[in-house]
Amino acid sequence: MGLENHGNKIKAGICDLDSLYCSWLENWKIQQRYKSEFKENFCERIIEISGKSREVVRGETDIEKGSEEVPEVCRGIISNIGETVFENLELGLRITVWEAVHPSVNIFYRTFEVRNTSNLVKHLRFFSNQNYRIFETKIGETAVIDKNTLIHYKRDRYFLHASDPPFDQYAVGTAEWKGFEGTWRDMESDASLSGNPVAHGSVDSTLGWTLPELKPGESTRLHYWIALGKKYRSVLQIHKRVKEAGRKALFHHNFNFWNSFIEQVSVLPESARMSQLPQRVSNCFYRSLLAVVAHMDINGSIIASCDSDIKQFGADLYSYCWPRDAAWVCLALDRARYHHLTAETFEFFAKTITPRGNFLHKYTPAGDFGSTWHSCAYDPDRRDRASSLCSL
Repeated sequence: MGLENHGNKIKAGICDLDSLYCSWLENWKIQQRYKSEFKENFCERIIEISGKSREVVRGETDIEKGSEEVPEVCRGIISNIGETVFENLELGLRITVWEAVHPSVNIFYRTFEVRNTSNLVKHLRFFSNQNYRIFETKIGETAVIDKNTLIHYKRDRYFLHASDPPFDQYAVGTAEWKGFEGTWRDMESDASLSGNPVAHGSVDSTLGWTLPELKPGESTRLHYWIALGKKYRSVLQIHKRVKEAGRKALFHHNFNFWNSFIEQVSVLPESARMSQLPQRVSNCFYRSLLAVVAHMDINGSIIASCDSDIKQFGADLYSYCWPRDAAWVCLALDRARYHHLTAETFEFFAKTITPRGNFLHKYTPAGDFGSTWHSCAYDPDRRDRASSLCSL
């Protein structure tokens, strides 16, 4: 977690095929949150675990349309499913995006819902542009259309992109090199893509989907996923697994996995009094648990942040482990009875502590000495040592 940052920019856009007006979603009105309400068939496991009655309320839900019945026990559930709503009054469109990462397999999954909020019939084409920096550089990358998939790769890093329904337009080409900005310019010029299937060097790619006609108030959905792996064969196997599982299986699995994770809190003696807390406080507690684990690596490192904004200003990242900060996280996790997670972090401490019994400023998730702004780079940080001993 946090060691390799292959991302550069992935953006989505849409074109009105009647007016040829095109717009990227990043320029729209944006609202972001976590998905917290689900349909009846989406949280059956939560109902079984809680043993609560299926009290039904009426209200609109979003993951899978159909019945509007939502069991009370399923409202306000903490999830790791992101929900972003993009709205453009000029185009008369609202696009809702749900996205999740599989908890154990290298899959990133997105569902786009495009809704016509205008009084006119809409003919639209949706686009997604992929611009990576695999191994944090644009040099030596390849992007290629492989049947109904798109693959970006370099050395032993593969990114396979696919969708349901499949894309019907594509373009692969040079980006950020000798004046070439990228294939996303094709979309802006005429709402169509060139159809070039392969490029190497400094590259990007754009995929397009011609959507069905949308009358006022109607909507349609597009399911899109990225499978990641170290071999071509492995990403193909993951891709096949996604197709066989079905459209909503990944959201179900993600939701059930992480709610099982936070259920461990129910063994705490204090959990009997959780209902006495304001809802916003208990929500903050559960959300904090998920946020902490999202920053933990399998080898025990706990990084400060996955945010890459600082890269634009300081030419560095916050994806380092400060022993002092990690120790405070361990204290909180131990109080919540997640001892198996803190044990992994103490193993990380055991590998990184110096022969003199001290910790250095900060470490990469792999345990190497990280960049520093301390003039005496190899002097010990006594605060880190004290915090780590305190947490132990």
